[in-house]
Amino acid sequence: FRLYEKLRDLEDMEKNAARKTEINAYAARFLSASRGLRQFIRMEAEDSVYYAEESRYGIELNSAPLNVAELLEKFLFRREFPVILCSATLAVRRSFDYFVKRVGYTGGDAFGLDSPFSRDQAEVFVHRSLPEPGDQEPYIEMLTEYIPHYLDITHGHAFVLFTSHRVMRRCADELEDYFRERDMELLIQGEDLTRSMMLKKFRSASNAVIFGVNSFWTGVDVPGDALSNVIITKLPFQMPDHPLPAARCERIERNGGRAFSDYSLPEAVLKFRQGIGRLIRCRTDRGIIAILDSRILKKSYGRVFLDCLPYKITVAD
Repeated sequence: FRLYEKLRDLEDMEKNAARKTEINAYAARFLSASRGLRQFIRMEAEDSVYYAEESRYGIELNSAPLNVAELLEKFLFRREFPVILCSATLAVRRSFDYFVKRVGYTGGDAFGLDSPFSRDQAEVFVHRSLPEPGDQEPYIEMLTEYIPHYLDITHGHAFVLFTSHRVMRRCADELEDYFRERDMELLIQGEDLTRSMMLKKFRSASNAVIFGVNSFWTGVDVPGDALSNVIITKLPFQMPDHPLPAARCERIERNGGRAFSDYSLPEAVLKFRQGIGRLIRCRTDRGIIAILDSRILKKSYGRVFLDCLPYKITVAD
């Protein structure tokens, strides 16, 4: 707070309007950071989880509510103004029940609209006999064989989506010769380029490939010929040892629910839908989707993921 007060004093003495605005902005940022740090140290927010994790920028201190439904219901859905929630990926098996419960949406209608895209715009390839992700070394060896197979079909122009930085890095290292021999440009999330810089380079290249995690599963829009292939290396279940999903699962079990079916599975399905949704962005787009996680065929819950695929599915051994 002392630094904040010094900045306020400096602002009062400053005569230049532009510099005065800049100092005010810095003061507001320091005040927000100070309050956030105090809240983290004291763990002031009830029913929340607090954790620290390493990022490319250093150590991040995080806190998150375990039940956002109560907050959104109080501060958003009970107010005297209309609210519309709209997205292409809110339903699991054509049901909005999970999302409605998750966000605390009450007192309104929920309905789904048909997709403007046709079934023949993409083909999905799944494999029954691939090693499962739990068999780490055979699984990575399989990825380094099948990723090139599908990249050759489209000559690059692909997103390869991972759930682990470590596995992504292993595959990039193993496939270095492959990309050099094919003269494909490989862009790896977490290296020198930001996400926006990676996308700009991807769009302008002739046969680029992006290896991405997390943020490349969602919120990325590349219509046209630049992207014609999405490879899902693993069904996107959250890491069970991450503090946030672990705490939310513990809370569900404590309240008599089932963590896997009530939280882990629907969360993974929604992210899965977002991932495959990167491919078809307009009615003229065409391409393929390859899913290299055999659990989609072997496990009973795999049917929930398969039901989300609106395109022709080809099953191979």
